[in-house]
Amino acid sequence: MRSGQKVGESDHADLAAALNALEGAPYPAYRSIRGSHAIGNRLILEVLSVQPDPFAPPTRLRLRVPLVETGLSVDDLSSDSARTAAEDFLARAIEAWLRSESPTGAVVKIDPSVQQILKRTAVRLGDREVQVHLFAALPAHGRRIEGRRAATALAGGLPRLVRETLLRGAWDAAALARHRATVEDHRALTGILAQRDWVAFLADGSRLARRSGEEDTPLDDGNVPFVAPSEMAAEIELPHAGRLRGLAIPSGITLLCGGGFHGKSTLLRALAAGVYPHIPGDGRERIASEPTATSIRAEDGRAITRVDLRPFITRLPDDRDVASFETTNASGSTSQAAAIIEAIEIGSRCLLIDEDTSATNFLLRDPWMARLLRPDQEPIVPLFSRLREIRERFGLSTVLVVGGSGEAFRVADRVIVMDRYRPHDGTARAAALRDEMGPGLSVPAAEWPDPGRDLPLGPLRARRPRVRALTARRLLVGTTEIDLSASGALVHPSQGRTLAAILGRWIDEGSDTVRLPDFALDAALEIGRCGPGAFWTGPPRGDMCEVRASEISMMMNRLRVRAGGRAGRAPGETADAGSV
Repeated sequence: MRSGQKVGESDHADLAAALNALEGAPYPAYRSIRGSHAIGNRLILEVLSVQPDPFAPPTRLRLRVPLVETGLSVDDLSSDSARTAAEDFLARAIEAWLRSESPTGAVVKIDPSVQQILKRTAVRLGDREVQVHLFAALPAHGRRIEGRRAATALAGGLPRLVRETLLRGAWDAAALARHRATVEDHRALTGILAQRDWVAFLADGSRLARRSGEEDTPLDDGNVPFVAPSEMAAEIELPHAGRLRGLAIPSGITLLCGGGFHGKSTLLRALAAGVYPHIPGDGRERIASEPTATSIRAEDGRAITRVDLRPFITRLPDDRDVASFETTNASGSTSQAAAIIEAIEIGSRCLLIDEDTSATNFLLRDPWMARLLRPDQEPIVPLFSRLREIRERFGLSTVLVVGGSGEAFRVADRVIVMDRYRPHDGTARAAALRDEMGPGLSVPAAEWPDPGRDLPLGPLRARRPRVRALTARRLLVGTTEIDLSASGALVHPSQGRTLAAILGRWIDEGSDTVRLPDFALDAALEIGRCGPGAFWTGPPRGDMCEVRASEISMMMNRLRVRAGGRAGRAPGETADAGSV
Protein backbone atom coordinates (compact mmCIF):
# COMPACT_ATOMS: atom_id res chain seq x y z
CA MET A 1 0.00 0.00 0.00
CA ARG A 2 1.06 3.63 -0.53
CA SER A 3 2.22 5.63 2.47
CA GLY A 4 -0.85 7.05 4.22
CA GLN A 5 -3.25 4.87 2.30
CA LYS A 6 -6.26 3.70 4.33
CA VAL A 7 -7.67 0.21 4.40
CA GLY A 8 -10.41 0.23 1.79
CA GLU A 9 -8.34 1.97 -0.85
CA SER A 10 -6.43 -0.07 -3.43
CA ASP A 11 -3.14 0.27 -5.28
CA HIS A 12 -5.19 -0.93 -8.24
CA ALA A 13 -8.46 0.73 -9.13
CA ASP A 14 -10.25 -2.47 -8.23
CA LEU A 15 -8.89 -6.00 -8.05
CA ALA A 16 -12.08 -7.54 -9.42
CA ALA A 17 -12.12 -5.12 -12.33
CA ALA A 18 -8.44 -5.75 -13.01
CA LEU A 19 -8.96 -9.52 -13.09
CA ASN A 20 -12.10 -9.28 -15.20
CA ALA A 21 -10.20 -7.16 -17.68
CA LEU A 22 -7.67 -9.98 -18.11
CA GLU A 23 -10.29 -12.39 -19.46
CA GLY A 24 -8.84 -14.20 -22.47
CA ALA A 25 -5.41 -12.56 -22.21
CA PRO A 26 -2.20 -14.62 -22.45
CA TYR A 27 -1.39 -16.25 -19.12
CA PRO A 28 1.73 -14.12 -18.36
CA ALA A 29 -0.56 -11.07 -18.13
CA TYR A 30 -1.50 -12.26 -14.63
CA ARG A 31 1.77 -10.65 -13.54
CA SER A 32 0.00 -7.29 -13.62
CA ILE A 33 -1.80 -8.10 -10.36
CA ARG A 34 1.40 -8.53 -8.40
CA GLY A 35 1.50 -6.13 -5.47
CA SER A 36 -0.75 -5.04 -2.63
CA HIS A 37 -4.55 -4.71 -2.77
CA ALA A 38 -6.94 -3.46 -0.10
CA ILE A 39 -10.27 -5.27 -0.27
CA GLY A 40 -13.16 -4.00 1.79
CA ASN A 41 -12.20 -2.28 5.04
CA ARG A 42 -10.41 -5.09 6.87
CA LEU A 43 -8.32 -7.05 4.39
CA ILE A 44 -5.05 -6.43 2.58
CA LEU A 45 -4.15 -8.95 -0.10
CA GLU A 46 -0.54 -9.16 -1.23
CA VAL A 47 0.30 -11.05 -4.40
CA LEU A 48 3.88 -12.01 -3.59
CA SER A 49 4.72 -14.01 -6.70
CA VAL A 50 2.80 -14.98 -9.83
CA GLN A 51 3.15 -18.28 -11.62
CA PRO A 52 4.39 -17.76 -15.19
CA ASP A 53 2.19 -20.45 -16.74
CA PRO A 54 -0.68 -22.76 -15.67
CA PHE A 55 1.69 -25.66 -14.98
CA ALA A 56 4.20 -23.79 -12.79
CA PRO A 57 4.15 -23.80 -8.96
CA PRO A 58 1.13 -21.81 -7.78
CA THR A 59 0.92 -18.10 -7.11
CA ARG A 60 1.74 -17.07 -3.54
CA LEU A 61 -0.68 -14.84 -1.67
CA ARG A 62 -0.57 -13.22 1.74
CA LEU A 63 -3.61 -11.91 3.59
CA ARG A 64 -3.05 -9.34 6.32
CA VAL A 65 -5.77 -8.63 8.87
CA PRO A 66 -5.51 -6.35 11.94
CA LEU A 67 -5.24 -8.52 15.04
CA VAL A 68 -7.82 -6.39 16.84
CA GLU A 69 -10.42 -7.45 14.26
CA THR A 70 -10.01 -11.14 15.12
CA GLY A 71 -11.15 -10.93 18.73
CA LEU A 72 -8.09 -12.83 19.93
CA SER A 73 -7.14 -11.74 23.41
CA VAL A 74 -3.74 -11.09 24.91
CA ASP A 75 -4.18 -14.34 26.83
CA ASP A 76 -4.70 -16.23 23.57
CA LEU A 77 -1.12 -15.30 22.59
CA SER A 78 0.48 -15.18 26.03
CA SER A 79 2.99 -17.98 25.50
CA ASP A 80 4.75 -19.85 22.73
CA SER A 81 2.39 -22.80 23.28
CA ALA A 82 -0.69 -20.57 23.09
CA ARG A 83 0.53 -18.85 19.93
CA THR A 84 1.42 -22.14 18.21
CA ALA A 85 -2.00 -23.56 19.11
CA ALA A 86 -3.86 -20.48 17.85
CA GLU A 87 -1.94 -20.36 14.56
CA ASP A 88 -2.54 -24.05 13.93
CA PHE A 89 -6.21 -23.76 14.88
CA LEU A 90 -6.84 -20.88 12.47
CA ALA A 91 -4.96 -22.64 9.66
CA ARG A 92 -7.23 -25.66 10.09
CA ALA A 93 -10.32 -23.44 10.07
CA ILE A 94 -9.20 -21.83 6.82
CA GLU A 95 -8.39 -25.22 5.30
CA ALA A 96 -11.86 -26.53 6.21
CA TRP A 97 -13.53 -23.43 4.73
CA LEU A 98 -11.60 -23.78 1.47
CA ARG A 99 -12.58 -27.45 1.20
CA SER A 100 -16.24 -26.52 1.50
CA GLU A 101 -16.26 -23.50 -0.78
CA SER A 102 -16.37 -23.52 -4.56
CA PRO A 103 -15.07 -21.90 -6.71
CA THR A 104 -12.66 -20.27 -4.24
CA GLY A 105 -11.58 -23.62 -2.81
CA ALA A 106 -10.83 -24.93 -6.29
CA VAL A 107 -8.37 -22.09 -6.89
CA VAL A 108 -6.98 -21.19 -3.47
CA LYS A 109 -5.25 -23.60 -1.06
CA ILE A 110 -3.44 -23.42 2.26
CA ASP A 111 -0.62 -25.62 3.49
CA PRO A 112 -2.42 -28.81 4.64
CA SER A 113 -2.65 -29.82 8.27
CA VAL A 114 -1.68 -33.15 9.81
CA GLN A 115 -2.55 -34.90 13.08
CA GLN A 116 0.28 -33.13 14.87
CA ILE A 117 0.24 -29.49 15.99
CA LEU A 118 3.42 -27.94 14.63
CA LYS A 119 4.93 -24.52 14.20
CA ARG A 120 4.23 -23.56 10.59
CA THR A 121 4.27 -20.46 8.42
CA ALA A 122 0.75 -20.92 7.03
CA VAL A 123 -0.71 -18.54 9.64
CA ARG A 124 1.44 -16.16 11.67
CA LEU A 125 0.08 -14.15 14.58
CA GLY A 126 2.01 -10.96 15.18
CA ASP A 127 1.49 -8.33 17.83
CA ARG A 128 -0.66 -6.22 15.50
CA GLU A 129 -1.82 -8.36 12.62
CA VAL A 130 -2.58 -11.85 11.37
CA GLN A 131 -0.79 -13.01 8.24
CA VAL A 132 -2.27 -15.88 6.24
CA HIS A 133 -0.21 -17.42 3.45
CA LEU A 134 -2.15 -19.03 0.62
CA PHE A 135 -1.48 -20.54 -2.78
CA ALA A 136 -3.58 -19.92 -5.87
CA ALA A 137 -3.59 -21.94 -9.07
CA LEU A 138 -4.74 -19.00 -11.16
CA PRO A 139 -7.38 -20.34 -13.57
CA ALA A 140 -6.89 -20.59 -17.31
CA HIS A 141 -8.39 -22.20 -20.38
CA GLY A 142 -5.34 -23.61 -22.07
CA ARG A 143 -2.91 -20.73 -21.77
CA ARG A 144 -5.58 -18.03 -21.80
CA ILE A 145 -6.61 -16.31 -18.57
CA GLU A 146 -10.02 -16.99 -17.03
CA GLY A 147 -10.22 -13.56 -15.44
CA ARG A 148 -13.83 -13.68 -14.32
CA ARG A 149 -13.26 -16.95 -12.49
CA ALA A 150 -10.14 -15.51 -10.85
CA ALA A 151 -12.08 -12.41 -9.77
CA THR A 152 -14.78 -14.57 -8.16
CA ALA A 153 -12.19 -16.68 -6.29
CA LEU A 154 -9.92 -13.86 -5.12
CA ALA A 155 -11.81 -10.58 -4.97
CA GLY A 156 -15.08 -12.28 -4.02
CA GLY A 157 -14.00 -15.36 -2.06
CA LEU A 158 -11.12 -14.11 0.06
CA PRO A 159 -13.12 -11.40 1.91
CA ARG A 160 -15.69 -14.10 2.77
CA LEU A 161 -12.91 -16.39 3.96
CA VAL A 162 -11.68 -13.69 6.33
CA ARG A 163 -15.18 -12.88 7.60
CA GLU A 164 -16.11 -16.51 8.19
CA THR A 165 -12.86 -17.84 9.67
CA LEU A 166 -10.78 -15.04 11.19
CA LEU A 167 -12.92 -12.15 12.38
CA ARG A 168 -14.43 -11.75 15.80
CA GLY A 169 -17.25 -14.23 16.31
CA ALA A 170 -16.36 -16.39 13.31
CA TRP A 171 -14.28 -18.97 15.15
CA ASP A 172 -15.23 -21.31 17.96
CA ALA A 173 -13.66 -20.02 21.19
CA ALA A 174 -14.30 -23.29 23.03
CA ALA A 175 -12.61 -25.29 20.24
CA LEU A 176 -9.61 -22.96 20.33
CA ALA A 177 -9.41 -23.44 24.09
CA ARG A 178 -9.35 -27.23 23.63
CA HIS A 179 -6.67 -26.90 20.98
CA ARG A 180 -4.53 -24.78 23.26
CA ALA A 181 -5.11 -27.10 26.21
CA THR A 182 -3.82 -30.04 24.18
CA VAL A 183 -0.59 -28.22 23.33
CA GLU A 184 -0.05 -26.95 26.86
CA ASP A 185 -0.72 -30.37 28.37
CA HIS A 186 1.79 -31.96 26.01
CA ARG A 187 4.42 -29.38 26.97
CA ALA A 188 3.67 -30.00 30.65
CA LEU A 189 3.88 -33.76 30.16
CA THR A 190 7.23 -33.36 28.41
CA GLY A 191 8.43 -31.49 31.47
CA ILE A 192 7.22 -34.30 33.73
CA LEU A 193 9.26 -36.79 31.69
CA ALA A 194 12.42 -34.82 32.47
CA GLN A 195 11.55 -34.41 36.14
CA ARG A 196 10.85 -38.11 36.70
CA ASP A 197 13.55 -39.49 34.39
CA TRP A 198 11.04 -41.10 32.02
CA VAL A 199 11.39 -41.43 28.27
CA ALA A 200 7.66 -41.70 27.54
CA PHE A 201 4.18 -41.64 29.03
CA LEU A 202 1.02 -43.08 27.41
CA ALA A 203 -2.27 -42.21 29.09
CA ASP A 204 -4.97 -44.82 29.58
CA GLY A 205 -7.62 -44.57 26.89
CA SER A 206 -5.18 -43.56 24.17
CA ARG A 207 -5.90 -45.00 20.73
CA LEU A 208 -2.65 -45.91 19.02
CA ALA A 209 -3.67 -47.73 15.83
CA ARG A 210 -3.79 -45.74 12.59
CA ARG A 211 -5.92 -46.39 9.51
CA SER A 212 -2.91 -47.33 7.37
CA GLY A 213 0.73 -46.57 6.75
CA GLU A 214 -0.40 -43.73 4.46
CA GLU A 215 -3.30 -42.50 6.59
CA ASP A 216 -2.32 -41.13 10.00
CA THR A 217 -5.84 -40.64 11.34
CA PRO A 218 -6.99 -43.05 14.08
CA LEU A 219 -8.43 -46.41 13.11
CA ASP A 220 -12.21 -46.33 13.55
CA ASP A 221 -13.01 -49.99 14.18
CA GLY A 222 -10.98 -52.28 16.42
CA ASN A 223 -8.81 -49.54 17.91
CA VAL A 224 -8.29 -51.05 21.36
CA PRO A 225 -8.01 -48.35 24.08
CA PHE A 226 -4.62 -48.42 25.75
CA VAL A 227 -4.56 -49.46 29.42
CA ALA A 228 -1.34 -49.56 31.45
CA PRO A 229 -0.61 -52.73 33.46
CA SER A 230 -0.90 -52.04 37.18
CA GLU A 231 2.76 -52.93 37.80
CA MET A 232 3.92 -50.21 35.36
CA ALA A 233 1.20 -47.60 35.87
CA ALA A 234 1.82 -44.09 37.12
CA GLU A 235 -0.34 -41.06 37.77
CA ILE A 236 0.36 -37.49 36.66
CA GLU A 237 -1.38 -34.14 36.93
CA LEU A 238 -1.75 -31.97 33.82
CA PRO A 239 -2.91 -28.33 33.76
CA HIS A 240 -6.06 -29.01 31.72
CA ALA A 241 -6.66 -32.78 31.57
CA GLY A 242 -6.15 -33.08 35.31
CA ARG A 243 -5.16 -36.35 36.90
CA LEU A 244 -4.27 -39.12 34.44
CA ARG A 245 -3.21 -42.72 34.84
CA GLY A 246 -1.01 -44.36 32.23
CA LEU A 247 2.12 -46.25 31.32
CA ALA A 248 5.39 -44.59 32.31
CA ILE A 249 8.50 -45.85 30.55
CA PRO A 250 11.52 -44.96 32.72
CA SER A 251 14.92 -44.30 31.24
CA GLY A 252 16.95 -47.41 30.56
CA ILE A 253 16.54 -50.33 28.18
CA THR A 254 12.93 -51.29 27.50
CA LEU A 255 11.84 -54.20 25.32
CA LEU A 256 8.48 -54.32 23.54
CA CYS A 257 7.77 -58.02 23.03
CA GLY A 258 4.86 -60.12 21.83
CA GLY A 259 3.59 -62.09 18.89
CA GLY A 260 3.11 -60.73 15.41
CA PHE A 261 0.23 -58.26 14.87
CA HIS A 262 -0.23 -57.62 18.61
CA GLY A 263 0.75 -53.94 18.57
CA LYS A 264 4.50 -53.75 19.27
CA SER A 265 5.40 -51.65 16.25
CA THR A 266 2.21 -49.60 16.61
CA LEU A 267 3.32 -48.63 20.10
CA LEU A 268 6.82 -47.76 18.89
CA ARG A 269 5.43 -45.56 16.10
CA ALA A 270 3.26 -43.76 18.66
CA LEU A 271 6.39 -43.04 20.69
CA ALA A 272 8.18 -41.69 17.60
CA ALA A 273 5.26 -39.33 16.92
CA GLY A 274 4.98 -38.42 20.60
CA VAL A 275 7.68 -35.77 20.32
CA TYR A 276 4.92 -33.45 19.01
CA PRO A 277 1.48 -32.58 20.42
CA HIS A 278 -1.54 -33.98 18.58
CA ILE A 279 -4.93 -32.48 17.83
CA PRO A 280 -7.85 -33.14 20.19
CA GLY A 281 -9.51 -36.43 19.33
CA ASP A 282 -6.48 -37.92 17.60
CA GLY A 283 -6.11 -40.64 20.24
CA ARG A 284 -2.45 -39.84 20.87
CA GLU A 285 -2.86 -36.35 22.33
CA ARG A 286 -1.95 -37.59 25.82
CA ILE A 287 1.22 -39.35 24.77
CA ALA A 288 4.60 -37.69 25.07
CA SER A 289 8.11 -38.93 24.35
CA GLU A 290 11.60 -37.69 25.14
CA PRO A 291 11.95 -34.68 22.77
CA THR A 292 15.20 -35.98 21.27
CA ALA A 293 13.94 -39.54 20.67
CA THR A 294 15.46 -40.84 17.43
CA SER A 295 14.25 -43.71 15.25
CA ILE A 296 17.04 -46.02 14.11
CA ARG A 297 16.74 -48.48 11.24
CA ALA A 298 18.81 -50.21 8.60
CA GLU A 299 19.15 -48.11 5.44
CA ASP A 300 20.69 -50.15 2.66
CA GLY A 301 22.36 -47.89 0.10
CA ARG A 302 22.66 -44.70 2.17
CA ALA A 303 25.78 -42.57 2.08
CA ILE A 304 28.12 -42.43 5.09
CA THR A 305 30.88 -39.85 5.42
CA ARG A 306 33.71 -40.06 7.97
CA VAL A 307 31.85 -41.90 10.74
CA ASP A 308 33.89 -43.83 13.32
CA LEU A 309 32.24 -47.27 13.32
CA ARG A 310 34.76 -49.00 15.58
CA PRO A 311 32.31 -49.50 18.47
CA PHE A 312 30.33 -51.81 16.15
CA ILE A 313 32.62 -52.76 13.24
CA THR A 314 36.09 -53.93 14.23
CA ARG A 315 37.45 -54.33 10.71
CA LEU A 316 36.34 -55.04 7.16
CA PRO A 317 37.62 -57.80 4.87
CA ASP A 318 38.93 -55.27 2.33
CA ASP A 319 40.87 -53.39 5.07
CA ARG A 320 38.79 -50.24 4.65
CA ASP A 321 39.18 -47.62 7.37
CA VAL A 322 36.40 -48.12 9.93
CA ALA A 323 37.66 -45.26 12.12
CA SER A 324 36.63 -42.79 9.40
CA PHE A 325 34.28 -44.88 7.33
CA GLU A 326 32.98 -43.64 3.99
CA THR A 327 30.68 -45.23 1.45
CA THR A 328 27.94 -44.24 -0.99
CA ASN A 329 26.26 -47.65 -0.71
CA ALA A 330 26.07 -48.75 2.92
CA SER A 331 24.93 -52.19 3.99
CA GLY A 332 22.17 -52.70 6.52
CA SER A 333 24.60 -53.25 9.37
CA THR A 334 26.97 -50.37 8.58
CA SER A 335 24.06 -47.99 8.00
CA GLN A 336 22.48 -48.86 11.34
CA ALA A 337 25.79 -48.60 13.16
CA ALA A 338 26.39 -45.17 11.62
CA ALA A 339 22.88 -44.00 12.57
CA ILE A 340 23.49 -44.84 16.23
CA ILE A 341 26.84 -43.06 16.29
CA GLU A 342 25.21 -40.04 14.64
CA ALA A 343 22.35 -40.07 17.15
CA ILE A 344 24.81 -40.10 20.04
CA GLU A 345 26.71 -37.28 18.37
CA ILE A 346 23.62 -35.04 18.10
CA GLY A 347 22.73 -35.63 21.76
CA SER A 348 19.76 -37.95 21.46
CA ARG A 349 18.56 -39.26 24.82
CA CYS A 350 16.49 -42.15 23.49
CA LEU A 351 16.76 -44.59 20.59
CA LEU A 352 13.66 -46.23 19.07
CA ILE A 353 14.49 -49.48 17.26
CA ASP A 354 12.28 -52.13 15.64
CA GLU A 355 13.76 -55.51 14.75
CA ASP A 356 11.50 -55.57 11.67
CA THR A 357 13.47 -52.68 10.15
CA SER A 358 16.87 -53.70 11.49
CA ALA A 359 19.74 -55.76 10.14
CA THR A 360 19.55 -59.03 12.07
CA ASN A 361 23.31 -59.56 12.07
CA PHE A 362 23.73 -56.09 13.59
CA LEU A 363 21.27 -56.73 16.42
CA LEU A 364 22.56 -60.03 17.76
CA ARG A 365 24.74 -63.09 17.46
CA ASP A 366 23.31 -66.08 19.28
CA PRO A 367 25.58 -68.63 21.05
CA TRP A 368 25.27 -71.13 18.21
CA MET A 369 26.48 -68.68 15.59
CA ALA A 370 29.22 -67.52 17.93
CA ARG A 371 30.40 -71.14 18.18
CA LEU A 372 30.33 -71.59 14.40
CA LEU A 373 32.33 -68.47 13.47
CA ARG A 374 35.84 -67.76 14.64
CA PRO A 375 36.34 -64.26 16.15
CA ASP A 376 38.34 -63.21 13.09
CA GLN A 377 35.48 -64.20 10.77
CA GLU A 378 32.87 -61.78 12.16
CA PRO A 379 33.75 -58.05 12.27
CA ILE A 380 30.36 -56.91 13.65
CA VAL A 381 29.91 -56.30 17.37
CA PRO A 382 26.13 -56.75 17.78
CA LEU A 383 24.02 -54.00 19.28
CA PHE A 384 22.67 -56.23 22.06
CA SER A 385 26.25 -56.56 23.32
CA ARG A 386 26.70 -52.77 23.39
CA LEU A 387 23.33 -51.54 24.72
CA ARG A 388 24.31 -51.66 28.38
CA GLU A 389 27.60 -49.90 27.65
CA ILE A 390 25.76 -47.21 25.67
CA ARG A 391 23.37 -46.73 28.56
CA GLU A 392 26.09 -46.41 31.17
CA ARG A 393 28.45 -44.25 29.13
CA PHE A 394 26.01 -41.82 27.52
CA GLY A 395 22.88 -42.10 29.67
CA LEU A 396 21.10 -43.05 26.47
CA SER A 397 17.86 -45.03 26.74
CA THR A 398 16.59 -47.54 24.20
CA VAL A 399 13.08 -48.75 23.43
CA LEU A 400 13.44 -51.86 21.31
CA VAL A 401 10.80 -54.00 19.58
CA VAL A 402 11.81 -57.67 19.64
CA GLY A 403 9.69 -60.68 18.81
CA GLY A 404 12.14 -63.18 17.33
CA SER A 405 14.97 -63.49 19.84
CA GLY A 406 15.38 -63.42 23.59
CA GLU A 407 19.04 -62.37 23.45
CA ALA A 408 18.01 -58.83 24.44
CA PHE A 409 16.70 -60.19 27.78
CA ARG A 410 20.31 -60.15 28.95
CA VAL A 411 20.45 -56.33 29.01
CA ALA A 412 16.80 -55.31 29.48
CA ASP A 413 15.71 -53.20 32.45
CA ARG A 414 12.05 -53.91 31.75
CA VAL A 415 9.97 -55.92 29.31
CA ILE A 416 6.52 -54.94 28.05
CA VAL A 417 4.59 -57.78 26.42
CA MET A 418 1.89 -56.70 23.99
CA ASP A 419 -1.07 -59.08 23.79
CA ARG A 420 -3.92 -58.05 21.48
CA TYR A 421 -2.85 -54.41 21.74
CA ARG A 422 -2.80 -54.49 25.55
CA PRO A 423 0.49 -54.12 27.43
CA HIS A 424 1.53 -56.50 30.21
CA ASP A 425 4.56 -56.52 32.48
CA GLY A 426 6.90 -59.29 31.35
CA THR A 427 9.97 -58.11 33.26
CA ALA A 428 9.99 -60.82 35.94
CA ARG A 429 9.38 -63.65 33.47
CA ALA A 430 12.15 -62.36 31.16
CA ALA A 431 14.53 -62.15 34.14
CA ALA A 432 13.79 -65.75 35.04
CA LEU A 433 14.47 -66.85 31.47
CA ARG A 434 17.68 -64.84 31.45
CA ASP A 435 18.86 -66.83 34.46
CA GLU A 436 18.33 -70.02 32.47
CA MET A 437 20.40 -68.81 29.52
CA GLY A 438 23.96 -69.80 29.04
CA PRO A 439 26.68 -67.14 28.87
CA GLY A 440 26.17 -64.51 26.22
CA LEU A 441 28.63 -62.96 23.83
CA SER A 442 31.37 -61.12 25.72
CA VAL A 443 32.97 -58.11 24.01
CA PRO A 444 35.61 -55.65 25.20
CA ALA A 445 34.65 -52.08 25.95
CA ALA A 446 34.53 -49.85 22.88
CA GLU A 447 36.69 -46.88 22.01
CA TRP A 448 33.98 -44.31 21.40
CA PRO A 449 34.60 -41.34 19.11
CA ASP A 450 34.78 -37.82 20.51
CA PRO A 451 31.67 -35.75 19.79
CA GLY A 452 31.96 -33.51 16.77
CA ARG A 453 32.97 -34.29 13.24
CA ASP A 454 33.82 -32.31 10.11
CA LEU A 455 32.05 -33.23 6.88
CA PRO A 456 34.12 -32.26 3.82
CA LEU A 457 31.30 -31.24 1.50
CA GLY A 458 33.22 -28.92 -0.79
CA PRO A 459 32.76 -31.21 -3.84
CA LEU A 460 28.99 -30.99 -3.35
CA ARG A 461 29.00 -27.19 -3.11
CA ALA A 462 31.17 -26.99 -6.21
CA ARG A 463 28.36 -28.60 -8.22
CA ARG A 464 25.87 -25.99 -6.94
CA PRO A 465 22.95 -28.41 -7.11
CA ARG A 466 19.37 -27.29 -6.85
CA VAL A 467 17.63 -28.62 -3.72
CA ARG A 468 13.96 -29.61 -3.76
CA ALA A 469 11.62 -31.38 -1.37
CA LEU A 470 9.66 -34.20 -2.94
CA THR A 471 7.90 -35.23 0.28
CA ALA A 472 8.52 -34.81 4.01
CA ARG A 473 11.15 -37.55 3.85
CA ARG A 474 12.56 -37.28 0.32
CA LEU A 475 14.81 -34.51 -0.93
CA LEU A 476 16.33 -34.12 -4.37
CA VAL A 477 19.81 -32.60 -4.44
CA GLY A 478 20.61 -32.04 -8.08
CA THR A 479 19.64 -35.42 -9.54
CA THR A 480 20.45 -37.39 -6.37
CA GLU A 481 17.77 -38.31 -3.84
CA ILE A 482 18.20 -38.18 -0.08
CA ASP A 483 15.95 -40.69 1.67
CA LEU A 484 14.97 -39.66 5.21
CA SER A 485 12.31 -42.32 5.69
CA ALA A 486 14.16 -43.63 8.76
CA SER A 487 12.87 -40.65 10.73
CA GLY A 488 9.69 -41.17 12.69
CA ALA A 489 9.39 -37.43 13.39
CA LEU A 490 9.05 -36.14 9.81
CA VAL A 491 5.27 -36.04 9.61
CA HIS A 492 4.47 -32.97 7.49
CA PRO A 493 5.48 -32.31 3.85
CA SER A 494 6.53 -28.79 4.77
CA GLN A 495 9.22 -30.18 7.05
CA GLY A 496 10.92 -31.43 3.90
CA ARG A 497 10.78 -27.92 2.47
CA THR A 498 12.37 -26.50 5.61
CA LEU A 499 15.18 -29.03 5.37
CA ALA A 500 15.63 -28.15 1.70
CA ALA A 501 15.82 -24.45 2.60
CA ILE A 502 18.49 -25.14 5.23
CA LEU A 503 20.56 -27.14 2.78
CA GLY A 504 19.99 -24.63 -0.01
CA ARG A 505 21.16 -21.75 2.21
CA TRP A 506 24.28 -23.70 3.17
CA ILE A 507 25.07 -24.46 -0.48
CA ASP A 508 24.76 -20.76 -1.35
CA GLU A 509 26.44 -19.22 1.70
CA GLY A 510 28.24 -21.92 3.69
CA SER A 511 31.82 -23.15 3.77
CA ASP A 512 33.26 -26.27 2.21
CA THR A 513 33.27 -28.03 5.58
CA VAL A 514 30.31 -28.59 7.89
CA ARG A 515 30.91 -29.18 11.58
CA LEU A 516 28.45 -31.65 13.05
CA PRO A 517 26.59 -31.62 15.34
CA ASP A 518 27.13 -27.86 15.75
CA PHE A 519 25.57 -27.04 12.38
CA ALA A 520 22.38 -29.00 13.11
CA LEU A 521 22.01 -27.68 16.66
CA ASP A 522 22.58 -24.08 15.58
CA ALA A 523 20.08 -24.40 12.71
CA ALA A 524 17.43 -25.81 15.05
CA LEU A 525 18.03 -22.94 17.49
CA GLU A 526 17.63 -20.43 14.66
CA ILE A 527 14.30 -21.99 13.71
CA GLY A 528 13.24 -21.80 17.34
CA ARG A 529 14.10 -18.09 17.48
CA CYS A 530 12.90 -16.92 14.07
CA GLY A 531 10.37 -19.53 12.98
CA PRO A 532 10.34 -22.28 10.36
CA GLY A 533 10.99 -19.82 7.52
CA ALA A 534 14.30 -18.66 9.00
CA PHE A 535 16.42 -20.20 6.21
CA TRP A 536 14.23 -19.29 3.24
CA THR A 537 15.71 -16.37 1.29
CA GLY A 538 12.96 -15.77 -1.30
CA PRO A 539 9.54 -14.11 -0.96
CA PRO A 540 7.70 -15.16 2.22
CA ARG A 541 6.06 -18.54 1.87
CA GLY A 542 3.43 -20.38 3.85
CA ASP A 543 4.64 -23.95 3.49
CA MET A 544 7.51 -24.19 5.97
CA CYS A 545 7.37 -26.23 9.18
CA GLU A 546 9.55 -26.77 12.23
CA VAL A 547 12.18 -29.53 12.26
CA ARG A 548 14.44 -30.84 14.99
CA ALA A 549 18.23 -30.91 15.09
CA SER A 550 18.02 -34.70 14.69
CA GLU A 551 16.46 -34.44 11.24
CA ILE A 552 18.85 -31.68 10.14
CA SER A 553 21.76 -33.90 11.17
CA MET A 554 20.18 -36.85 9.39
CA MET A 555 19.95 -34.87 6.16
CA MET A 556 23.55 -33.64 6.30
CA ASN A 557 24.88 -37.10 7.12
CA ARG A 558 23.17 -38.62 4.09
CA LEU A 559 24.51 -36.20 1.51
CA ARG A 560 26.43 -37.86 -1.29
CA VAL A 561 29.60 -35.87 -1.41
CA ARG A 562 31.15 -37.43 -4.49
CA ALA A 563 28.44 -39.54 -6.10
CA GLY A 564 25.86 -38.43 -8.66
CA GLY A 565 24.18 -35.06 -8.90
CA ARG A 566 24.79 -32.88 -11.93
CA ALA A 567 24.86 -29.14 -11.48
CA GLY A 568 21.14 -28.62 -11.29
CA ARG A 569 20.83 -24.86 -11.80
CA ALA A 570 22.16 -21.97 -13.78
CA PRO A 571 24.86 -19.65 -12.40
CA GLY A 572 23.33 -17.12 -10.01
CA GLU A 573 20.13 -19.13 -9.44
CA THR A 574 19.33 -19.54 -5.74
CA ALA A 575 18.64 -22.89 -4.14
CA ASP A 576 14.90 -23.61 -4.12
CA ALA A 577 13.07 -25.25 -1.22
CA GLY A 578 10.71 -26.70 -3.81
CA SER A 579 7.11 -27.78 -3.41
CA VAL A 580 5.27 -31.02 -2.93
